[in-house]
Amino acid sequence: MTLRLATAKDYARQIKALLPPGPAWSQDAGSKIDGIIEAISKQFAAVHEDANNLAGEVNPLFSFDLLPDWEKMCGLPDTCT
Repeated sequence: MTLRLATAKDYARQIKALLPPGPAWSQDAGSKIDGIIEAISKQFAAVHEDANNLAGEVNPLFSFDLLPDWEKMCGLPDTCT
């Protein structure tokens, strides 16, 4: 089963839904708060993707980012290699 990752747009929609009503929190496209929310949303989506990718790193056969850590933990390369 594959889970769909939340996108930056998903996070932006969620953040905007939590904003209080009023002119200080204008949700119009192009407003300053909209720009801030878009930037924050991109970071949330990137962290979500990194966390999802980290799940595959627990197995050294499929590890990419943590391969140096696996090698260090297993004492590789050793004198035999």
